[in-house]
Amino acid sequence: MQDEPRSVGPEQISLQIPSRYSYLRIVRQAVGDLCAQTCVSEFKAAQLEMAVDEICAELIEKLRQRAGGGGAQPLLITLRRESEGIVTEVFYSGEKVQFPALSAAAAKCTEDPAALGSYVVHRFVERVEHFRDPERGWCVRISKAL
Repeated sequence: MQDEPRSVGPEQISLQIPSRYSYLRIVRQAVGDLCAQTCVSEFKAAQLEMAVDEICAELIEKLRQRAGGGGAQPLLITLRRESEGIVTEVFYSGEKVQFPALSAAAAKCTEDPAALGSYVVHRFVERVEHFRDPERGWCVRISKAL
């Protein structure tokens, strides 16, 4: 049995996961698979996996805190191949969760436990956008060049 060519595969993957950390492995697997099918280097794929993981983990943390530990709304994640690279969108509901662009020094010196994760996100991808989608709630969109 032959493997499929690496350039063949879905143009977009959509996942809806409960706000539980155990589901992050499914998200990482989807990111890794799409990167492999797109012929992204292992280094860039690992960077994208870490950035997506940090976004989702921080959102899960904040959403669970706001919901009192349980009953947090699920996350909707879309991964999409585009001509310049891979675009990931993570949709969530409720109040906006901040992902500020910080220097490494600032991330180390702050009391905010999420600061280092925010630094990783901004360091490992080319573009980070955060906006409100009228139909799906807040969206954190990141772009990783090929």
